[in-house]
This record gives sequence, C-alpha cells and structure tokens, in this order.
Amino acid sequence: MLKLLGLVLVLGGVVGGFVLSNGMLRSLWQPAEMGMIISAAAGAFMLGTPKSVQLQVLAGLRSMVSNRGSFGRLFYLDLLKLMFDLLDLSRRQGRNALEEHIETPEGSSIFARYPEVMACPRVLHFMTDSFRVTTLSNIAFSELENSMEQELQVCREDLRRAGQALQRTADACPGFGIVVAVLGIIITMQSISGPVEMIGLHVAAALVGTFFGVLLCYGVLGPLAAVLDDLGKSEVLACECVKASLVAGLRGYPPAMAVDAGRRVLLDEDRPSFIELEESLRVGF
Repeated sequence: MLKLLGLVLVLGGVVGGFVLSNGMLRSLWQPAEMGMIISAAAGAFMLGTPKSVQLQVLAGLRSMVSNRGSFGRLFYLDLLKLMFDLLDLSRRQGRNALEEHIETPEGSSIFARYPEVMACPRVLHFMTDSFRVTTLSNIAFSELENSMEQELQVCREDLRRAGQALQRTADACPGFGIVVAVLGIIITMQSISGPVEMIGLHVAAALVGTFFGVLLCYGVLGPLAAVLDDLGKSEVLACECVKASLVAGLRGYPPAMAVDAGRRVLLDEDRPSFIELEESLRVGF
C-alpha cells in the first residue's frame, strides 16, 4: 500500500505542480512519444536480459503488487518456528526421522503448518537441501557451514540480477527520452513552413519525450529496481537465518538456543524479540 501511495505521490506531485503552474494538462498527453519510450525500454530490457532474470523481475513485481512472498516479522517468526520443529524432531528421534519431511515437504505435517515459508521456494529448497546433507552423512558443522556459505554467495549474486537488470533499463530511459525529443525536433523542422501554433505544439511534444523518459527513470523504474534489490536481500537473510540455526543445532545447542542464533542475524526491524520467540515456541506445544 505504501509503495502504491509513493507512486501516486510521485506522479500526482509532478503533474499537479505542472497544473498549478498554469500548465495545460492536455499538452502532457503525448501517446506517440510515451509509446516510443516504453517500447524502446521494454525492447532493451528483453534484448539485454536473460529470460530467467526477466522471469525473476516479473515474479518480484507480482509479489510486490499482491504482497505475497513478503518478508516481515511474521514470516521470520514462522521460519524460526519451523527450524525449531525440525531441530527438535532431530534431537528427539534422530536425524533419520527428518527424511519423510525434507524429501517431500509438500506432504509434511510439519511444513504444512507454515504456508508462508512454503510459498518461498528458494528458502524452502535451501533449508531442505541443508538438512538432507546432515541425514546423509555425519558431516562436521564447520564443513556444512562452508558449504552453505558458498551456496549463499551464489544466491546473493543470483538475486541481485533482477534489480540490476531493471536499474539498467531505468538508466536507459532518459537516453530514450532524448532520442524521442530529437525525433520531435525533426518533425518540427518538417513543419517549419506551417502555422506558428503547430510549431509550438511539435516542440512541446518533443520536450514531453525528455520529461517522460527522466520521470520514468527516477520516479518509477529506479524505485522499483530498489524494491527488487531489497526483496532479494530479504530472501538471502532468510537463508542466513536457516544457516545460523542449523549450524548451531549441529554444534549441540538445544533447539530453542539454536533458533535464537538464527534470530540474531535478522535486521532489527523484522527481528522477533527473544520473549516473543520464546512465547511463540511455547504456544506451539
């Protein structure tokens, strides 16, 4: 909701200020120029971005609009509770008891209690793959920690690509605006022998192209790229929470202390308090 409000403020502030300055609103409506910039930006995005990254961008924008897959205090609390359930089961019944849950999390009674985590495939796969390694061998916690950190590094680079791709497209929009403005000046020169008022309209249309390209860059696509980057960082942070909890569990920490180690890697704005986590775990029983 706040993101939608921010977009309304950007567009409303710019257009409203133009109208209050005695600007003619209809002079900003130049569908041909806007269409050229949007199509050029979309074409450049498709041309310079791999298909997998394009899908990441679309998925990120969809999750932003629908607010699904968001990472907040409740999501991280569910993630910590899930880690506690798995670590507690491993401590009470042995690591082999985890197999039926991590092999098919879709049919697991434990995972079914946490649909928000299930809705995040990357975090889910990172968690199940890491637990799977512990059931297959008596791997030392230091070796598992190194392996998980290598996977996290790849994850960081992969999730950064969506924001970078959209930011490159945003950076190109002012240039496309200049291209459209130049084309507008060419049209103006073609009409130089016509009525004076038509020349003014053509020049205004050319300038709108530059205006729209800059606005699209700094007012729309640039902020959206930042949102995608933040979503990627939150997803990595969730994986780091899983890593810290699992490594602490392998070191022999009780499940409650192990998930507290995962809680401590979270940002303060989304980190459940120790009391909040303790009470949540107690309610689970």
